[in-house]
Amino acid sequence: MSHPAGFFLANAGLLGSLLVFRSYRTKLQVAFLFLGSLAIAITGWEAWAGARAALQRATADRLVAIRQTRARQIERYFEDLLNHVLALSSDESTIGALEEFEQAWKTLPPLSEAADSALQAYYREFFRTVPSDEKVADWIPREAAARSLQYFYIAQNPYPPGTKDRLLEVPGAGRYGVIHARYHPTLHRYQSAFGFYDIFLIDASGRVLYTVSKEIDLGASIGQAPYSRTGLGRVFRRALALPEPEQAVVEDYARYLPSHEAPAAFVAAPVWRGGEKIGVLAIQISIAEINRVMTGNQHWKEEGLGETGQAYIVGSEGALRSDFRQYIEKPEDFVKALREAQFDRGWIARIQANRTAVLVLRIFDAVNELREPWFGEAKNLLGAKVLRASTPLAVAGLDWTLVAEINVAEAFAPVDDLRKSILGYGILVAGAFFLAASALARRVTQPVLQLTESARRMGARDFRARTSVAADDELGQLAATLNQMAEDLEKTTVSKEEVDRILSSLINAVFVVEVELAATVDELFRSPIREANPAASALLGVAPEVLRGKLLGEFLPEADWRPHLEQLYHERRLATVEAALRRSDGSQVPVFFTASYLSAEPNRRPGIVCAAQDITEYRKATLALQDKQRELERLAGRLLAAQEEERKRVARELHDDITQRLAAVAIDLGRLQTAVGDEQMRRNLEALKQTLARISTDVHGLSRRLHPSWLDDLGLAAAIAAECRSSFERGGPPVDLEMEELPEMSKEVELTLYRVVQEGLRNITKHAQAGQAWVSLRRVGDRIRLEIRDDGSGFDPERRDRGPGLGLASMEERARLLGGIFHVHSKPGEGTSLVVELPARRA
Repeated sequence: MSHPAGFFLANAGLLGSLLVFRSYRTKLQVAFLFLGSLAIAITGWEAWAGARAALQRATADRLVAIRQTRARQIERYFEDLLNHVLALSSDESTIGALEEFEQAWKTLPPLSEAADSALQAYYREFFRTVPSDEKVADWIPREAAARSLQYFYIAQNPYPPGTKDRLLEVPGAGRYGVIHARYHPTLHRYQSAFGFYDIFLIDASGRVLYTVSKEIDLGASIGQAPYSRTGLGRVFRRALALPEPEQAVVEDYARYLPSHEAPAAFVAAPVWRGGEKIGVLAIQISIAEINRVMTGNQHWKEEGLGETGQAYIVGSEGALRSDFRQYIEKPEDFVKALREAQFDRGWIARIQANRTAVLVLRIFDAVNELREPWFGEAKNLLGAKVLRASTPLAVAGLDWTLVAEINVAEAFAPVDDLRKSILGYGILVAGAFFLAASALARRVTQPVLQLTESARRMGARDFRARTSVAADDELGQLAATLNQMAEDLEKTTVSKEEVDRILSSLINAVFVVEVELAATVDELFRSPIREANPAASALLGVAPEVLRGKLLGEFLPEADWRPHLEQLYHERRLATVEAALRRSDGSQVPVFFTASYLSAEPNRRPGIVCAAQDITEYRKATLALQDKQRELERLAGRLLAAQEEERKRVARELHDDITQRLAAVAIDLGRLQTAVGDEQMRRNLEALKQTLARISTDVHGLSRRLHPSWLDDLGLAAAIAAECRSSFERGGPPVDLEMEELPEMSKEVELTLYRVVQEGLRNITKHAQAGQAWVSLRRVGDRIRLEIRDDGSGFDPERRDRGPGLGLASMEERARLLGGIFHVHSKPGEGTSLVVELPARRA
């Protein structure tokens, strides 16, 4: 849009031409057109420029906020990752596993020639699918024990690549197989629970004794080539060099051949025993977890990034450390765009092979300008203009920069639409100005004369004067207004009768009390009623002609009404109050009552206007509603009791019937296994027995969740502690439990507290995406206070489009039925806190 000063100069000749025209009509047309166009240009330009600046500021604020939020989330992710590694490396179970795997390594049986040939064939097939120039022979382990380990757990593993971690027991692996079957489920659960790609146990010599994912680095000597050149080799050496416990190191992403040349980053910490380092625990970081944090679980639009906005990470050399939004949403379209932009075909092939652009695409030639927080306009990878905000990440050991950006075209699309609208409307308004000027010049003289005549007659109090101007312009509106004014003035001669008619038609009682403005409260009670409508007469039970002159105090019991009249006296008005009026027969009628002093005006009688509405039926309806509410509460209590009884019955059926049947089937399978001579069939039957055992365990767990036998047998404290452990074992976050010594409680209170803990932990596991949960149970006076918190994603309890979930509603109803209170505090991104307070014994 052009600057308004340029528009003014370009049309200055138009203004000068006004001096040439002698026709008043032409002058008016040109003046209207020029002034209207100039006003449109100035207003439009200011609106466009202001909107663009405001939109840029809003976009900058949004991008900077997203940048800071993502930076905090990534930094928090790595803090949690380091804490997990330190906790796991110092865990007694991990230390024992490393020592036992090291001892079992020596007992691994050597391979036969056929088995060794099978291992080499696996390596040839593996390297056929890996885009690498490495030699196969360099990567096959030289130690016989390592080759045996890879044969049993990789080459002979019946599960396809990517799922080989499902193998638990390998009878041919001897003592190593027994130790693996003991520790693998726990370490596999850690890997799954925290989103790790892999977990490694490495002895002090650099031998990989155990991995969860079972790739070709199992059994490898990472202190020697070619593994010493990998990220795992580097992080092992750095971790082993750490001088003190409670220290860990992070290794940046690099291509890792055992993971099919996919990018891999590592976190490692030494394992200590008696002040000596006996090995290293390492974790391979999943790209999927970094992408999940950076994309907000792919909720770009919900977080204000629109159709093209995104946040990603780059390393010190300018290459990606997380994937682009375009690649995650539409990988085929993104690859096509790279081809059209003539990117290196080798890069494109690697992106397709690894299913990620991390380490492949170089976003910046240099990132020195990104060492400090920055915002501005730039070009993205494909050359499109973007608004970009960046900041360095505070992650020890990693030189990363976080970038948030959105396409300029999308950011300023509303402003572009506004500019088009302004131009279009400007042309229309300019045309309208021209037409209006023409009509005005033609019609202005005669209508003005008619309006002048009408105004003169009205000034002479001839209110029957009317103007016959029928135009639709401002003069026509003025004529219509003048006619309406004359009509209203004509009607005011009968205003008293009109007011009486309106009062008579009102449903509510209205009456006016004759009182001086300075009258005291006592004088108000003795003041007479001056006017009243029929509704007031019917309400008070007095004929209209008798009601006028009655004292106000006859209908307002002084004991009840004195506070209200004192408020009326001090504030000069009384807002609606609920009270009772005394009828002429002595009965009382409940009403909504309001009153106000009439304004003090010269030659006007003072007084108070009162209005009353009969609420007898309203009170009856309120009492009926309260009765229904109490009935609903009783029904809710019965429903919860019936639900618990049904749960107890189902739990008993599961425990006493189903588990016994499963046990009987397992015994029959054992007998059948003894009778069968085929070794493979016996192994299959053994696997089936294990499956039945797990099913029995799951059924037993379901039975406990339906009706906690621990609550009946061991008490509330043991039941809650067991539920916290069970929640973590089912995939929830770790739970920090804090309980004080509690007083004796009723069964209903204990059951309610347990159900709230159970439902709260289930909600955290299902919705919160939390890394930690806390449960606190303590005594506060004669009440029990339960608090459940998490550090998860949180939510907005005030959002109207989001009603309370069934779980929250159930917890709140249980607390309310026992006379307790229930509160939920949560904010998006700040976790959730749930508080329940109950009396120790049901009232």
